[in-house]
Amino acid sequence: MPVSREQRIRRYLDLVTGGEGTESVLGNVETMAGGALESLAPAGAGKTEAAFESARAGMESLARGAEVAPEQLSDLEAIIIPELRPVYDIKDGTFTTLTFDGAPTPGHSLWTKLTSEAALKQRIEAALPAIGRIELLWNTNIPYGGTGFVVGRNLLMTNRHVAQIFADGLGDRNLQFINGRAAGIDFKRDSAAGNVFKIRNVRMIHPYWDMAILEVEGLPDNITPLSLAVADARDMLRQEVVAIGYPAFDNRNAVDVQNELMRNRFQVKRLQPGMLQGGFDQRRCWPSTTRLRKSPVRCSATPCWANSTMT
Repeated sequence: MPVSREQRIRRYLDLVTGGEGTESVLGNVETMAGGALESLAPAGAGKTEAAFESARAGMESLARGAEVAPEQLSDLEAIIIPELRPVYDIKDGTFTTLTFDGAPTPGHSLWTKLTSEAALKQRIEAALPAIGRIELLWNTNIPYGGTGFVVGRNLLMTNRHVAQIFADGLGDRNLQFINGRAAGIDFKRDSAAGNVFKIRNVRMIHPYWDMAILEVEGLPDNITPLSLAVADARDMLRQEVVAIGYPAFDNRNAVDVQNELMRNRFQVKRLQPGMLQGGFDQRRCWPSTTRLRKSPVRCSATPCWANSTMT
């Protein structure tokens, strides 16, 4: 059964508050909002205030277990998502609290450690060179297919649904490129493009999981492959992670929230922190997950980002 917007918000609030739920953040809505609602009302303060009151009413309804009106959900998402799930721009192999344009990145105090703790930041940045954008070299209308990351000597892991844009077959035999199609990977693609390394072979397209292995030409020796996690995601509830990849605009989600979160700029290299929710639909997992503190970088395959776990 599909998860509603209301259920998704409620679950995420429970997740980030350690199960204490909406009551624990109800009194902090105004603080959380900060300038998040300002961008929704360039025409005047009255609209901003109305949006804020709508968000507060939505939060109160969540706390009571009551139904939340669609417009209240939209205003609530405009506060919660940019604050609790901020997006950091990646440029030249690093990320900071500034955007590509030099403005401060909005974000909750929950994630200040990403930039304030040197060892943690270094650990995340060590994974960045191994994560790139899969380029569709024959198609200028759809320039890229998703995210890939290095898992071995000249080997990439990506999603099955990405590989199937340009390749046919399942398993590890009789795989071939679709006639006239070719692909590559760009490990930069932040505010500017980088070198594209051509994918020369499809080594495996998994018949069950959303995962594929690709072989690339001339992968630089200084790119350290990411290791794969063996932990069961169902045992990792509230595990802090960062997702790294190239998010695209998704017309299934709220336009204003996406534009606010991504600052009207899509398809470039980004980092977004969050928490694992335990069990998940294994048909839609992420392209890479890295723990940020005590264990080596670990990854697990998914759609348009690459994940990194933090503790």
